[in-house]
Amino acid sequence: FFYSSIDAEQVKLSNAVEVKAKEKGVKVAITDGYRNARMTDKLGLKDKMPALVEISKGEVKSVKSVKSDSDINF
Repeated sequence: FFYSSIDAEQVKLSNAVEVKAKEKGVKVAITDGYRNARMTDKLGLKDKMPALVEISKGEVKSVKSVKSDSDINF
């Protein structure tokens, strides 16, 4: 999950992702795209955050925009 730590709503969503992942027993890396701007730029996520991103073998498989708790699906 990529989000920006300078946006309060995105921080709330990151917390919700963490809770849902724990409930479902799914491992999700929570990444602050603001602090990791280089990685965000490299993956083409700068204007897509907050987003759930599936990465496999170094390749982005899918990007799903997250606007609310209801968009969090694993």
